[in-house]
Amino acid sequence: PEPEPEQSDVTTLSLGQTVTISGQAYSEHLYQIDLTQPASALTFSLEGQGNADLYVAKDRQAHYYDFDATEWNQTSNETVTLNDVEPGRYTLSVTGRGDFTDVTVKVNAEGQVQPEPTPEPQPETPAGTDDLRPMQLNVASPNSISVYQRRYLYADVPEGATKAQVWVMADGDAGDLSVFAAEDYWPTQAQNQAVSDVPGSNQYIEVDLRDQQRLHLLLTGDGSRSQTDVRVYFR
Repeated sequence: PEPEPEQSDVTTLSLGQTVTISGQAYSEHLYQIDLTQPASALTFSLEGQGNADLYVAKDRQAHYYDFDATEWNQTSNETVTLNDVEPGRYTLSVTGRGDFTDVTVKVNAEGQVQPEPTPEPQPETPAGTDDLRPMQLNVASPNSISVYQRRYLYADVPEGATKAQVWVMADGDAGDLSVFAAEDYWPTQAQNQAVSDVPGSNQYIEVDLRDQQRLHLLLTGDGSRSQTDVRVYFR
């Protein structure tokens, strides 16, 4: 049997990104890419000198001995295309059948649905203007949020998490605050997956996760500026 490839760390790629690698026979380079929207085709490609082979898998790490798709040959020019792919984590292994140099690795998607929209800016309120650009939250640590009427927040869901917990806490007389949550879309007061809008500025919600990639939050206020501590935990 051939020797086991040398194990390496897994590198996260983004669509359209190109990386260039070299290696010896039996060396292995591992990659992963998280697809957040369905696509009609997902293409993995190698191009370079020597003899490197490409192996692809979904929801587990690909290796030359464990893969879903491959197109190995006696060169380092190989392409694997998956059709009608669903969101999820796709992995690839570039393994040296022989030595290889200056091999480029690239992943492209075709026919993706339109990505989730950024909320449209709202007119300035009498009390002030909110920053309506979505803000990424630090997980399991305090996030200081200033809000007049609405703020859009999000957090990436770690792999294996089944529940999200969100606390909204404000000191003093911060007025009424509410928080709305959803996984695969930006929530509104009328459409959401979970909501906490009891009178006051302290709110708490739990969201049962359905294997999505991101938690979206809408934080609303009564128009008076509030400085609020928002915390999100996953378990």
